[in-house]
Amino acid sequence: MKKFKRIINSLVEQEVKRRMFEEKLARENRRKQEREKEKKDRELEIQKLKEQHSRELRQLKAKYERKNIFFLFFLISVENLKICIKKMLYF
Repeated sequence: MKKFKRIINSLVEQEVKRRMFEEKLARENRRKQEREKEKKDRELEIQKLKEQHSRELRQLKAKYERKNIFFLFFLISVENLKICIKKMLYF
């Protein structure tokens, strides 16, 4: 009878250890999945920020190119006006 109890106790102990090990593996897998999801979320957020940054840069470049073109035409017009005035003064 004592031998039978020892065998039963040993089997119960093994089962408890097996279940604890499985629970530990399950927790580690959940943590790993959570970390991977967080990493993907961060990467997605970074990608969105990069796209937004690129879009803003393109808009700023376009804005300043338009201003630079206007300013360039203005300078050319002023220079042409100066040339015309000089020609008028010499004639």
